[in-house]
Amino acid sequence: MATLMATDRPAIGITSPVETVTSGPWIERGELEQHLPDRIGADPHRGEPGAFAEHEVELAAGSLAARAVGAPCATVHSFHHQGVRRLPEGLRACARAVGEDTIEAVEDPPHPFALGALSHPEEDEWSAVIGALVDAARHAVASRAG
Repeated sequence: MATLMATDRPAIGITSPVETVTSGPWIERGELEQHLPDRIGADPHRGEPGAFAEHEVELAAGSLAARAVGAPCATVHSFHHQGVRRLPEGLRACARAVGEDTIEAVEDPPHPFALGALSHPEEDEWSAVIGALVDAARHAVASRAG
């Protein structure tokens, strides 16, 4: 992950990479929240075994996530029980679960397209996030070729 983040290649880290970038040894350490239900009293981020939960997230105005989705909020598919307790320096929270303030996505603002999501945009056929990644990759390839 550190190697990828050191490049300008577009990237989305899904679930575990978010935990890695927020608590990994290569970055000024953040802190991982081990079990969200202990804080929020419920488990809205995990569906039944084999199924994703759906819940709403609020996207930070002007963030990569908001630009990718094209709206101030979105319904996401998730299956996690951990979260980000404290962000490391340099990363920005760009999505939070509605009604509980859990960080759902992070970005590296200086990077052209580096997004980490605790949700699973690849599981949502209507997700604009994957399309935004593809567009960013096309743009990066065209820039290198040009």
